[in-house]
Amino acid sequence: MKNKKLILCLTVLFAAITMIFAGCGQKTETDSEKSAKSITVTVVYKDASQKEYNISTDAKFLSDALYEKGLVTKEEYKKDGMYTVIDGVKADYNVDKSWWCVTAGGNMTQVGMDDLEISDGDKYEITYTTN
Repeated sequence: MKNKKLILCLTVLFAAITMIFAGCGQKTETDSEKSAKSITVTVVYKDASQKEYNISTDAKFLSDALYEKGLVTKEEYKKDGMYTVIDGVKADYNVDKSWWCVTAGGNMTQVGMDDLEISDGDKYEITYTTN
């Protein structure tokens, strides 16, 4: 009787350990969200000059990728969703009615950079804009 209980306990223990280790190699949803992506961001400045940035990132949102690259300031990063400084250049609506417009393929994005999910191969333009 004791041998049967011991064998049963060992079998259950072995099964539990096997299930734990079997799950270790599986990707989780979080892992897949963090897969490396390459995006292109073109910054169009006030004088119409442009600079293109090729960014490799595992970020989920555009603002995170820009912050990692140093294109947005720590002071503004995820503070209120409004970015007035891009690549060290400030757009001040109170001074000259300027702001940074984010587009993808020439179309204004429907959400701000904090909520704009990125995918591998995406291309964005951030343009100094005045009204």
